[in-house]
Amino acid sequence: MITYLAGKLVEEKPTHIVIENNGVGYFVQIPLSSYKKFLSSEEGVKVFTHLHVREDAIQLYGFSTQEERELFRMLISVSGVGPRLAQSVLSGISVDQFRRCMAEGNLLPLTAIPGVGKKTAQRLLVDLKEKFSERGLGAGVTGEVPGEIFSSLDRDAIKALVSLGCRAREAERLVRLVRTRSADEPSLEELILRALQHT
Repeated sequence: MITYLAGKLVEEKPTHIVIENNGVGYFVQIPLSSYKKFLSSEEGVKVFTHLHVREDAIQLYGFSTQEERELFRMLISVSGVGPRLAQSVLSGISVDQFRRCMAEGNLLPLTAIPGVGKKTAQRLLVDLKEKFSERGLGAGVTGEVPGEIFSSLDRDAIKALVSLGCRAREAERLVRLVRTRSADEPSLEELILRALQHT
């Protein structure tokens, strides 16, 4: 599995980029949201990737952040949603906006995306609600703390706690508890260890 590519950006289009790494050019399909960020990079770029294998093709999809890639992977896990439609969703809405849609149950921003009708939007919100929370991508989805946004470090800690057997809501509660009781800024390892001490 290719988890990321770092190299020279030799071609950039709204739908794809080509990255040269050690004399090899990698064709990577991207959403519009990532294209805008790659354009602002004057030197080498780092792109987080997802390798999609079909019977008739092997395709590499790229994203400017790990959150975008995580949402892409969740989108294609929904029945009837392929990489192309998932790419359209990411081109039309940010991860934060998607998070708010799920927290509020708001279909309108999703149905404004080409290819996403009302039924598809409803299926996305229903099928991804639990997964979105389990992956630590947003607390507002659970309804426990509406509108709360975890930091990147907090989300990594939540993911680690979930992988260790905690339920998503419990992992979020533990991270919040550690934050309220910590006067310093803990590292990821310290944050996880302190959270486990409260289990």
